[in-house]
Amino acid sequence: METKTRDASDFNPSIIQVIKHIFFKPKFSLNTKAIKEMIFDYEYANYKILKPLLSDIKFDKEEITMFYPGCGFDSVFPLLYLDILLTKKNKKVDLILNDINISHDLMCKAFQKVTGLNYAKKIGKARYYKKFRLLFKDKEIMLHTFESNVLEARPKILSKGIDIYFERGFKIIRESSENFLPFVLKHVRKKGLIIVDQRIDDPNLIKEFSLKEINKKIPKDFGFYKDLTIYRKE
Repeated sequence: METKTRDASDFNPSIIQVIKHIFFKPKFSLNTKAIKEMIFDYEYANYKILKPLLSDIKFDKEEITMFYPGCGFDSVFPLLYLDILLTKKNKKVDLILNDINISHDLMCKAFQKVTGLNYAKKIGKARYYKKFRLLFKDKEIMLHTFESNVLEARPKILSKGIDIYFERGFKIIRESSENFLPFVLKHVRKKGLIIVDQRIDDPNLIKEFSLKEINKKIPKDFGFYKDLTIYRKE
C-alpha cells in the first residue's frame, strides 16, 4: 500500500515567533505548503473534491471530540476533515490520537507545522500519555496522544463521548478484536460521524447503533482502502 511519511523535526520557530503567537494568536487555518509536503498530490486533490461534497455536514456545538486510532505519524488527515467540518460555533476540539508507537512531541510539532501555530503548551504527561494545548484566536485544540495497543488499553477519555470517529488503514487491525468497533460505536454521540475508508460490513452493527450512510456522492476510490464511507449515528 502506497504511503508517505514526513515528520516535522524541521519545524523550529524562533523565540520571537513563539512569543508573537503567545500574545497574538492566529486564527485556525491550514498551511497548504506544509500539507503538500506530507501527503501525495492525488490525496490533496481528493480533499479538494471532497470538501464541497461535505459542506452541508456541520457540527452545531461548541465542543467537539475526535478519535483517531492507529494514527501513526499522520497529522494531516484529521486536520483536513476538521477544516471541512468545523464552524465558527466550534470553540474547542479534543483530538485523541492513539498508536502502539507514537512520538508525542513530534506529533505536536506536526500539528503546529500544518496549522502554522508557533506555540503549543504541554499541560499533561505520563509515560504513555501527553496532552498539548494549541490555542488559536478562534479555537482551542487539546491534543491527546496515547501510546498503547488500543485493542487492549482504551483511553478512558473516550467514555465522555465521541463526535467524530476517524480511521485510515485501520480496518484489518480493528477487526482482529471483535469488541473494538462496538465499544467505539457505543461512545459515539447521537448525530456523531463515523469516517472509515472501508465500509462497515456487519449489518447487525449498522442496525444496533442506528448508522446511516450519508452523502453517497463521495467517490468510493478515496481513502487508504479506496472505499471511503461516512456514517451518521441517528
